[in-house]
Amino acid sequence: MIKDDTPDILSLAMFIPEKIFTSYLKKYPEKQDNIYFTNWVNQMEVLKHPKTKIFLSAGGLNSLYEAVELGVP
Repeated sequence: MIKDDTPDILSLAMFIPEKIFTSYLKKYPEKQDNIYFTNWVNQMEVLKHPKTKIFLSAGGLNSLYEAVELGVP
């Protein structure tokens, strides 16, 4: 069940098998095996990882530059 305070993207993430890292800081209502919550990650290292297939961000210019530089959509 999707809760009112849960971002839609995280609610949908529970239905896909891929692993997801997020810096969403509020408590997620249900523990999911494929969603990992963290306060901080080295974004460049995540983008460089060969298993990184997609990158969602808030649209910061540096994030855009890094994703383009490393070829991650």
